Amino acid sequence: MSDSSAAIAHLENLLRILRHLESEGIALYEHQYHPQAFGSFVLVLGRPHQRAKFTWDGREFILSMSIADFPNKSANVPWTHDADFSLPNGQGLYEEIASQTTSTLAI
Repeated sequence: MSDSSAAIAHLENLLRILRHLESEGIALYEHQYHPQAFGSFVLVLGRPHQRAKFTWDGREFILSMSIADFPNKSANVPWTHDADFSLPNGQGLYEEIASQTTSTLAI
């Protein structure tokens, strides 16, 4: 898969889960994509006062999740590592992100 095709697939999958999470009141706060690093990325999803940060290691196929509570929308707070998920060949990556986000940030 070319870098361009991989980036398009990533953005399409991201858009799909963002549309799903919107109904839960969950928004995108940060996104970094690194095509030259095996498609690794960082994604921060959440609500104004609670967020989940996902770091995808595209080489090792490991998804790491951290969480943070924000006393105000722009606070600089420390992230607490919550879990690592092994997803061979990235199978179910975006579904795992959506699932973990909704269960972790449940109201």
